[in-house]
Amino acid sequence: MDLSIKYFKWQFVDKPKEIIKTIKNVLSFGLYFFSLKQIVISFFTPWKGIVWENGRGFDLQLHLENFIGNIISIVIGIILRTALIIFCLIFELIVLILGILILLIWILMPIIIIILFIKSFEYV
Repeated sequence: MDLSIKYFKWQFVDKPKEIIKTIKNVLSFGLYFFSLKQIVISFFTPWKGIVWENGRGFDLQLHLENFIGNIISIVIGIILRTALIIFCLIFELIVLILGILILLIWILMPIIIIILFIKSFEYV
């Protein structure tokens, strides 16, 4: 096989496949790192499982305190999980944009080099 054909295959087929595979791996890592699936499943559960339980008998004040405490724990859980979901989405978006940018730069690199080489003669 001719060396130039090998180069073009490497430049425009093999390496772009590797770059896309790397982007997919980093995106998968982000979902795993932020535990997005687990966060979505447990979205309405109390934060760290902190709940107040009622004892035996009926005490209206104790029931209200426990109810309000449980609601606060759930709200804190929702707020923190929402923040984690937002961080995960921002991370995924940044990785996707940078990955596409790197892929485009890689594909356009021979053209950029040729243009810069031709432009360099203007300064000689």
